[in-house]
Amino acid sequence: MNNKLKLLTVFSFFGVCCLIFTGLIGAGSASAASCYGGSCTGKDPRATGCSADARTIDRVIANGRQWQLRYSPSCDATWGRMLRPSVQGDTVNLDGIPPESKYEPYTFSTTFPSHQVWPGPQWTMMGAHRDKTRVCGRYGTPSPGGGSDTSKWYCSEWH
Repeated sequence: MNNKLKLLTVFSFFGVCCLIFTGLIGAGSASAASCYGGSCTGKDPRATGCSADARTIDRVIANGRQWQLRYSPSCDATWGRMLRPSVQGDTVNLDGIPPESKYEPYTFSTTFPSHQVWPGPQWTMMGAHRDKTRVCGRYGTPSPGGGSDTSKWYCSEWH
């Protein structure tokens, strides 16, 4: 009887280890976000897991380029994203104004580099959703035919 009990204990232990290892029980999702609200400010939305449940809350479209203000409910954070950067210098900014006067307004910026061939969407670091935020975009170089002004910023409403 003693040997049967030992054998049952060993098999039970290995069974539980297998369940934990395969993820059927145990720790939470590996893709859970690693920040929330103000602790997300200045962090990458993809690296923190915040982009997993993101949605677009505003957008600016001009001459074929699109800049989006993205929001993650699980992180309570926002960031700017450029969907169609097409030339060197296309830029997306996230402007933020914290509600507390002790914190300075901020801008996180990403510029499409010349040496890349369509790397996919480009995005800024995040700001807390409690802050007033907006997304702004600017052309890097003029369009053929002079249709875009490289000094002009195209901005969403403040949210």
